[in-house]
Amino acid sequence: MKKAFIILCVLLSLGVLTSCKKQNEENKITLGFMSSIGAVPYIYALEEGFYAESGLNVEIKIFTNANDRDAALIGKHIDAVNTDYVMFASLLEQGYKLKATVTTEEQFFIVANKTYKEAITNDIKSTDGAKVGTFENGVLSYLVEKLASDNGITYELVGIPMIPARLQALESNEIDMAILPDPSASKVTDGKVIWDNFSAGIYVTTLAFFEDYLNENKDLVNKCFEATNKAIKKLQTEDEATVKEYIVKQNLLTPEDTDLITLPTYHELFAPKKEDFELIMNWMVEKGLIAEAYKLDDVLYNWQK
Repeated sequence: MKKAFIILCVLLSLGVLTSCKKQNEENKITLGFMSSIGAVPYIYALEEGFYAESGLNVEIKIFTNANDRDAALIGKHIDAVNTDYVMFASLLEQGYKLKATVTTEEQFFIVANKTYKEAITNDIKSTDGAKVGTFENGVLSYLVEKLASDNGITYELVGIPMIPARLQALESNEIDMAILPDPSASKVTDGKVIWDNFSAGIYVTTLAFFEDYLNENKDLVNKCFEATNKAIKKLQTEDEATVKEYIVKQNLLTPEDTDLITLPTYHELFAPKKEDFELIMNWMVEKGLIAEAYKLDDVLYNWQK
């Protein structure tokens, strides 16, 4: 009798564990980010337990290589990817049915090196003719070209895809300025920030999902965004040192790199701005990168609708 009771308890325990595991897997969502500050609100929400409180099992994967990140999305090893509008449209052009969701807050800086900064003033027009290191035909080139066009000046764009190489070229005076994310922008020795997209109110990145995933997991995705929003409200009042501990713990940045940066003020989640998105689409058409401009309304998942 005792033996039978023990067996029954074991079977019941296994049943509970199996049920919990199944429920946990059903509520799992995996987000892919590059090692950049756009991931911070999601990391904070994870570490502070906002996802768990909503019954979600959120995993955040950090990539140091964009090709690996995109391969993970295409192979469906992650459910969503933080990507810029140029890469997003490029994937659409390849036939992948993706939807943009919320804007992610990725900041990019145009930084002058210590030599060139002595030759310019605080007027952006004084940088006319500068050699600027960027990622050719990517969203960074778009930002540099837009800045020049808006101010009636021209830049000589130098395509340097890898960020470390771009930083090195800037430091060695091979180029006058470079567009860089943090922490690389903060590593420029005696550099001067000329411009950044946050100050200009321009946002060029989004969290993208496959359309079929959104159709099948609408409630899950909506809960994820709701929990992230709650976390951001708390994040806005949080001590920066605590947030930086989470950044290191989640392998977003190294401790040394984390010490270099100043975190921006994050905002509650908002949809991509039509102007930002469609200006980039038109630029891509002009560059021959896509055949026809995508309309935001056609490729947007509005989670609050």
